[in-house]
Amino acid sequence: MFTTSPHWIAAAYAAAGMTSDSLHEAQEADRSLPSLFVVAEDRKEQAKSYIERQLPNAQAEFLGGHMMFWEYPEKFNAILERFLRHLP
Repeated sequence: MFTTSPHWIAAAYAAAGMTSDSLHEAQEADRSLPSLFVVAEDRKEQAKSYIERQLPNAQAEFLGGHMMFWEYPEKFNAILERFLRHLP
């Protein structure tokens, strides 16, 4: 797969994602919007504790490792469908 973004834009975008703190915005969203996190299984303990503490209304599912939608499409889609079915 090819991208048309220059390498320096892709690097800046990645760096912004790694160094930005969007917790305040996520907490605002958590108060008013349903949210679902699908997190790598090997990060379950840390993620579960963090999500319960910082985003108490969010749902979390734990599956696989990286790109779960690609590696486990049936399981990922079932998780997503269950979440979407319960939206108000």
